Amino acid sequence: MSKTSEYIPIKYLRTHGGPLGKAFGEVCDVCYQDGFLDPKTVELLFIAVHSAVHNPTGIVRHLARAKAAGCSRADVINAMLLAGINAGITGAVMSLPQAIEEMDKIGLT
Repeated sequence: MSKTSEYIPIKYLRTHGGPLGKAFGEVCDVCYQDGFLDPKTVELLFIAVHSAVHNPTGIVRHLARAKAAGCSRADVINAMLLAGINAGITGAVMSLPQAIEEMDKIGLT
């Protein structure tokens, strides 16, 4: 089983999305392959993008992986704010409270 299949949206795409859903899941798997980017960078990018599009659920999904990859709370907040500078501060600011609450829950310092 792939590393991304634990994420419910991707799991549903793989099982219910036909060939396109399966292909999308395979593209997502590339993000976790050796030689792509280091895990910390991958997770910070995912968090930054989810922040930019104001998707707190996506941020929460990646926080535990970010912690496991060695990210700090400051790394996460900086990634979110950097995304805000480039994609519009509203998404980052609106997503920040839920991200901080989840980081408190999982002990990300």
